Amino acid sequence: MEDIIICSVFGVLAIVLFFVGFVWRRIITTGCTMPVEGQIVEVKRTRSQSGKHLYHLTLGYEVNGQMYRSKALTNMGRRNPQEVQQLFVDPDNPVRQYRKKDLLMPDFLMLWGGCVFVILLGIILTFIF
Repeated sequence: MEDIIICSVFGVLAIVLFFVGFVWRRIITTGCTMPVEGQIVEVKRTRSQSGKHLYHLTLGYEVNGQMYRSKALTNMGRRNPQEVQQLFVDPDNPVRQYRKKDLLMPDFLMLWGGCVFVILLGIILTFIF
């Protein structure tokens, strides 16, 4: 009976992690198919509650002759104004954009969902053999 509960918990956890990561990634990327170069136009540094530095970036980019700005957050080291970053923009709504770095957390959740599923398979196979 305990084995069924353990397998059920791992199964539900795997499905939830993978599904949340998949949906999150889908929300971020849907429609954003046009690659553009964005330039950091402003950097503000703050300190998180854990004491780490956070960098609040303002990115400027151009689509069809129109200039846009968007906000981004990173803790991956100091960023300098004028630094160029790759963005993917929705051509129909250029305000919607994402950076590849914005996909790290959804991809991480999907990866962990897959890992939990592999663990579940290992548990099931130990019961069979």
